[in-house]
Amino acid sequence: MPSPKSSICYQFADTGTCRFGDSCKFKHTARSVTSPRGGSHRKRSNVVTSRFEGAPLDDFFTQYLSNGFDYNPHNSSHHEYRRLCRHMEWDRYDPEREEAREQFKDALTQQFSVMYGEDENELAAWQSLCEAVELDGVPDNLDECRDAIRFTFVNLVDLVDTQRTGNSVERFDSEVALSSYTMAQGKFFPADSAYQTGLLRYLLRHILSPDAKYRTSRGKNSKGQRRR
Repeated sequence: MPSPKSSICYQFADTGTCRFGDSCKFKHTARSVTSPRGGSHRKRSNVVTSRFEGAPLDDFFTQYLSNGFDYNPHNSSHHEYRRLCRHMEWDRYDPEREEAREQFKDALTQQFSVMYGEDENELAAWQSLCEAVELDGVPDNLDECRDAIRFTFVNLVDLVDTQRTGNSVERFDSEVALSSYTMAQGKFFPADSAYQTGLLRYLLRHILSPDAKYRTSRGKNSKGQRRR
C-alpha cells in the first residue's frame, strides 16, 4: 500500500490548485490562517496567505509547456531552470537562453515580493520574513525585526523556494560561509533587478567579495540554532 501523504503540497495550499491533481505525492490541504499562538501570529498568517496568490515563477516556467517541458512546481526553481536549459538544448551563449535567464531573474525577484511584500516600513512584512528564516522568536517591533534580519545570512533562491519545496532555509553564520555555499551551488539571486524592493535590499549580501567581519552576532541567529 502507498504510504500516507504527510507533507503538504505548498502549491495547493497557496493557490488552491495543483497541476498534478490526485496523483500529487503531497497532501492537498488549504493553508490555515489561524493559530493557537495568539492574535499577533494570526495577523501575520493572514498577511502571508494573501501574498501567495501570485505565481511569477510558475508563469515563467509554464510558458515552455508548449515546447514539451515537463515542469514540476515542487522542485527548486534553480533545479527547474537548469533542467529547462537542458530540455531546450540551449548552449551557454544562446540568445534565447540569455533572454530566458533575464526573465527567470525577474520572476525570482517578483516571487519574493509576492511572498514577503514590498514595503520596508510594514511590520507584518518583516514578521513574515522572520518566520520564514525561522528565527527563535519573532520580534513585535520594526527595528528589532530589521536588526534580526541584518544579521541573518540565507541564500535568497532557497528562501523563495521554501514555498515550492516545503524545505527549511539554511542559515549561515557569516557572509563568507553564505558566499561559499552560493558559489558552489550556483544559486545567485539577482542584485540588479528592476523589481527589487526595499525589503529585499536588507537581505542582499556581497556574494562575490564577502566581508569576513560580517557575521552573525555571538549567540544570535547562528547556524545550527534554527527552530525545526
